[in-house]
Amino acid sequence: MKRNPMRWCARLCGVFFVALLVLGVAAVGPSPAAAALQQGRPALLAVEQGGERSEIFEVGKDVTVRAGTTVHRVVVIGGKLRVEGVVDREIVVIGGDVEISGVVRDIVIVLGGNVVVRGHVGHTVMVGGGDLSVAPAATIGRRGLASDSSVVLIGDAALTAAPGAQILGRVQHADRGDSLQAVSQALSHVFDSVTPGFAVLSWLFQLVVAILLAVVAAVLLPRQMRATQRQLVAKWRGSLFCGAGVFFLLIPLLLIIMVVSIVGLLVVVPYVIFLLLLSFFTTITVASFVARAVLEKLRLDRVGGERELIVSSAAGAVVTVFISHVPVLGAALLITMMVFGLGAAILAVVQWQRERRALPWED
Repeated sequence: MKRNPMRWCARLCGVFFVALLVLGVAAVGPSPAAAALQQGRPALLAVEQGGERSEIFEVGKDVTVRAGTTVHRVVVIGGKLRVEGVVDREIVVIGGDVEISGVVRDIVIVLGGNVVVRGHVGHTVMVGGGDLSVAPAATIGRRGLASDSSVVLIGDAALTAAPGAQILGRVQHADRGDSLQAVSQALSHVFDSVTPGFAVLSWLFQLVVAILLAVVAAVLLPRQMRATQRQLVAKWRGSLFCGAGVFFLLIPLLLIIMVVSIVGLLVVVPYVIFLLLLSFFTTITVASFVARAVLEKLRLDRVGGERELIVSSAAGAVVTVFISHVPVLGAALLITMMVFGLGAAILAVVQWQRERRALPWED
């Protein structure tokens, strides 16, 4: 039976299409905030009196910090915030109103909502897409730092200060040129310490996507993966030298030629897409090979056939994601896996061509 060489390209394109589909669904799917708002009014999260929480990060919920309560930091998206207690650090609210009758010791950033201050804010209040109202006896800013901006109004935001209200610093009106810079600086000030939570979510997302794509590759390209893995065992030195030559010499050379030539510019994007696809295939193939060897050593390889390849590929994807987050060493290991996998894949294609030529011609 003849094997069509175009099946390699067709199946690789299938993997890439599924990858884009998974990423696209994840990107355009409804956000948690939208889903919560579609069900009606956002749920209420109240931090009870005397309670203490280091962080509050809520999407699609109204949040109330009760009197007698201390919270380290509050981030709310798609909900209202009411502060009756104490917030030690920053407040960020996107798409909701804020009412402060307690104490906020650091910056307050509100985008897409109104702010009412009846208590004390110890730093800056930044408002965009809404208005700021300061009640009598309320204070904003720090004493002795009158040169600092205590209020930053972005765009058409307006300030209303009642008699007796104290704004200890300057009131800055950020125009279109300054608004982006002001928002980015403030958000970087806040999210430097909030980043670990987002990093965990990003890591989990990468893990799920990597496992899904590894399983898809194992289902669509089982013979190609096994042929590449056989070359890793039989010709690991050849895989290393061949992969290194292609990875460090041929691929960059072709890319340079495409960039400097007019005709080559038309194929740069498909070339880069193909490289990304190929790097994923080679890396996951090597990771699956290593994972299968480990499972055999631990005597956990009780499934056979294609299921064994699927299990080892999923396990390899998990290992790959872990490796990618290791500083310096992780990048070196990933490049090594790509080089070995690329060389083994090329040798597998060469071996397949030799076997195909050795077959008798069919009429």
